[in-house]
Amino acid sequence: MIRVVVLDHHPATCAGVNAILREHSGVVPVGAAADRRALWPLLYRADPDVVVVDDLRVCLAVRARQPQARVVLHLANAGFAMIVPAAFAGAHALVDKTCSPAELVAAIRGETGLPIITPRLQRHAAAQLGGTDRAILAMRLAGTPDREIAEVVGLEPRAMTARNAAIIDVLSGRAVAALDRAGELHAG
Repeated sequence: MIRVVVLDHHPATCAGVNAILREHSGVVPVGAAADRRALWPLLYRADPDVVVVDDLRVCLAVRARQPQARVVLHLANAGFAMIVPAAFAGAHALVDKTCSPAELVAAIRGETGLPIITPRLQRHAAAQLGGTDRAILAMRLAGTPDREIAEVVGLEPRAMTARNAAIIDVLSGRAVAALDRAGELHAG
């Protein structure tokens, strides 16, 4: 049995994912959360094999707190541009919220994973970052643990969490979107 916890900020989506899981043998939903605060105690109590999340930053945090669990990112617009941010966050699979139930269950079962990140794709992602962040990206994608990355780039290990979150924001376009909403991109 694969024990699954679902985090989704939209209760209807969370209920739908749990309903899908109950219909498939070998997959058991063991809890659901709508935000991080509810997720952490749930992970402790349920000790899931797989965590389905709808947020890159939450994926990063789950991987840090529950490294033995597989993480499936279940995102709206989980297209090509999200592959590198998903890999950077430590996701094992990336599925779009419009995918079929079979695709979601296949990702949960580990039958599908992230596409291979080609050198060209990695270079494209790195071009969005500054020097130190490029090095962090390359090392994380190569599987280097955060404590070793922190040592190499001269950061305190605690500072890596914030640095990783900032990199995810840039790679996913969140930082640009926030500036645009604030009117800073078009200010004369």
